[in-house]
Amino acid sequence: MGRLLMDERFQNFLAHLKAFKRLPTLPHILIRLVDICGDDNISFQELSRILATDAGLTSRVLHLANSSYYRNQEKISHIDQALLRMGRNTFKNIVFSAAVHQVFSSNHGHNAIHLKRFWRHSLLSAILARMIALKTGYGETEQAFFAGMIHDIGRLVLSANFPELYAKVLDNASASHESKHLLDEERKIGAPHTEVGAWLLSQWNLDSLTVDAVLYHHEPAGRIATAFPLVKIVYAANILAEMTESRGVRCEDVMGFFSFSRDETSELIVQAEEEMETMAQSLGIDIGTKDHLPPSEDDDGVKTRELMSDVEDMAMLFGPLKSLTEAADEEGMFQAIHEGLRVLFDAPEVLLFLYDSDRQALVNYGDPCADNLTLSMEQKVGISVRCLWEGLILSSLDQEYGVRAIVDDQLARRLGKKGLICAPLITRSEKVGIVAVGLDEEEAVCLKKRLPLLKLFTNVVAAALHADHLKRDHARKVQSERMAAAMALTRRVAHEINNPLGIIKNFLQIIAAKLGENNGVQKEIQIIHEEIDRITRILPELSDTEKSKVRVKTPVDLNNLISNITKMIVGAAATQWGINFHLQLEPDLPKTRIDKDGMKQILINLVKNAVEAMEKGGNIFIETASIPMIGAGNGAMKQASEKREIRITIRDDGPGIDPDLLTKIFEPSVSTKGEGHSGIGLSVVYQIMRDQGGTVTCDSAPGKGAVFVLTLPVKT
Repeated sequence: MGRLLMDERFQNFLAHLKAFKRLPTLPHILIRLVDICGDDNISFQELSRILATDAGLTSRVLHLANSSYYRNQEKISHIDQALLRMGRNTFKNIVFSAAVHQVFSSNHGHNAIHLKRFWRHSLLSAILARMIALKTGYGETEQAFFAGMIHDIGRLVLSANFPELYAKVLDNASASHESKHLLDEERKIGAPHTEVGAWLLSQWNLDSLTVDAVLYHHEPAGRIATAFPLVKIVYAANILAEMTESRGVRCEDVMGFFSFSRDETSELIVQAEEEMETMAQSLGIDIGTKDHLPPSEDDDGVKTRELMSDVEDMAMLFGPLKSLTEAADEEGMFQAIHEGLRVLFDAPEVLLFLYDSDRQALVNYGDPCADNLTLSMEQKVGISVRCLWEGLILSSLDQEYGVRAIVDDQLARRLGKKGLICAPLITRSEKVGIVAVGLDEEEAVCLKKRLPLLKLFTNVVAAALHADHLKRDHARKVQSERMAAAMALTRRVAHEINNPLGIIKNFLQIIAAKLGENNGVQKEIQIIHEEIDRITRILPELSDTEKSKVRVKTPVDLNNLISNITKMIVGAAATQWGINFHLQLEPDLPKTRIDKDGMKQILINLVKNAVEAMEKGGNIFIETASIPMIGAGNGAMKQASEKREIRITIRDDGPGIDPDLLTKIFEPSVSTKGEGHSGIGLSVVYQIMRDQGGTVTCDSAPGKGAVFVLTLPVKT
């Protein structure tokens, strides 16, 4: 590497550099990148274009792209390739961390180097390098641009690591226009910026030609004449970028390397400066001219304060986003979204609509008083719908009253405000929904100043909701597959069980005939006959589960049904397992119209499970009650008292249910009984209760038994 110093002082110098401090970035560029990083619609090409204009961030990105994390992959020296390798999210993290570091760094001003002047020289060198490469037929024009952009990176490294010392170096070298004087002063610190830059790029595993271009860009022209093309290109670009009339003699070196005429050389400089000014304007940077560079840091100070504001916004996002990611369910997510909007934007009045692709509509969530509030996506009327189609944050207050869609005014009135701002929820080009914030004129002015933060927040909300949706879809798919497997098993069982049932029934008839009509056992035999008939009615359901069962519903006395079932079970349960039954049945319990066989199957399943759970004996408590239907009558007491439901509670004092099983206990293939049990029973209980128009819930704790609560509406 040219003068390769191996003395102790240089080793200490390198050891200090190996700690690698982040290189400064022009705040204008960080602000622009922070802004567009929240927009998934921005292409990699646009990100690459902006990133390529800054040596500090460019070096950081290439350093990571060529790190050992991406092992067994080719070296990269092009920005667009680096972005594709590391991905959009990693790049976002780099930008945000750079912004945070630059704001909170004690030396964020980096006074040793005037960042804007440094940026102007680097960008102009990069553009000139690309133009020279194109003009001379050098195939790797983007490599030339990159090498031109980072050719002075060693100066940033020295400034970041030795700010006070390097400031003195620049002061001492300012009296001379000769690069040799600057290099000599830099050697007093440890090494010239050419060697420092080349050493750093070597540490990052960049290709040797790029490293050489950085290393040799201040060598005498006579040595450069025999070098490979990229070294000549960067050398010439650096000369032209810093050239003034007093340095016109050095222009002859460039003309000699490439056989350019003076007019061609001048034209290159003019074109490069025009392109540089266009880039600077697009980024909002005032770079002045080569003769009148921006003299003060006033503009930089404004941009630094803007950057500090952006970082403050990112810090404020942490709490709401933490709540969002830690939400246990969909309701918790909706609550976190509403709280986040209130905390971040002082927006207490919010509506959340999620996109329903099947209905082509936006459906309200989180507002219990507006469950049926939907917005048609097909009409594309109103900012609430247009914002999702256009992917833009829109305000109804930007429109005249007569022009605004009625639906927008209705939503604003519902929120108790004069207008609303609607922000789209979109992730990976997938429509997720919208957030509608109600506000008045003054509130709108304040919120518009914080639109980048709102956009960042809604982007994260969209990603979180979309991920939750995918997770739920996957869970439903898994449950469906489990159900299909369980039903395949039940079909086989149903097919095999018919023959023995027929044989049992025939033998019962023979036994009944031998015992005679007046024998006391005839009643028990009749119960067995009824149960066999019930099984034969159940079997077709199991063998053809794809057809929805048409349940025959008749008025049923549930107290009587429970009493009969317990009479069948109580004798054997008390004798074999030491189980005691305790019935507390509400007198005059109203009948309800249900499928009697289905209800019988449910009760037998639950009682049988309770018995089998208590191997050492115990108690089973069954209670019935008629209670007012929750939420009936919409607040009207008389109507509420007329609508009632029946609650059946089956409780045991057994060992209880494992908490890990409790949340999925009604799924097929989940059994509380261990090996040898299919776990179909409780899923059947759940399905039959749904068919009956009722609900079933379970509560349990280890060592405290289990409680199943069945709720049925009273239907006469």
